[in-house]
Amino acid sequence: SIISYMKALTTNILNDTYGKDDVEELLSSVHQVKTIFAKMNKKTNKYKNKYFEIKRKYEDFKNNMFDVADVVGSTATDMVKSAKEFAQLGYSLEEAGILAENASKLATAGEMSIDEATKNITASLTAFNMEVSEAGKISDIYNKMGNVMSVTSSDVGQALQRSANALA
Repeated sequence: SIISYMKALTTNILNDTYGKDDVEELLSSVHQVKTIFAKMNKKTNKYKNKYFEIKRKYEDFKNNMFDVADVVGSTATDMVKSAKEFAQLGYSLEEAGILAENASKLATAGEMSIDEATKNITASLTAFNMEVSEAGKISDIYNKMGNVMSVTSSDVGQALQRSANALA
């Protein structure tokens, strides 16, 4: 074929001009560079894909926080702020979202700030060694106590926080 002929002709000219050993070394170096670039491209694509996967997860999380905020009567800012607090405590993104939703419900029903509700949920989880899946019970308990006793949900939460700190 014409390509094989051109390749052989070019190799012969280079061998005659520079010497066979130099040409082989040059071709070997070119091959090594090509291999390195191929590996770099593969790794870059891997990290790029991981980046887009993480970006998609956070976009989904943010959109979910907006939806949940609408349902529970909160703001997306409060939801994200609460979720961030839970995530910093070591909860996964999914768990932090669930806990933020429960904190928002507690804040609304208990007439307290999202910060206070987040702290109350955290104290309750710690004090009673509760799982994330049980977090919905917390606002129910706080509200029942607030309805039965002459205390607010905020008062119950503050008392529990002090107790949890003493037990820690």
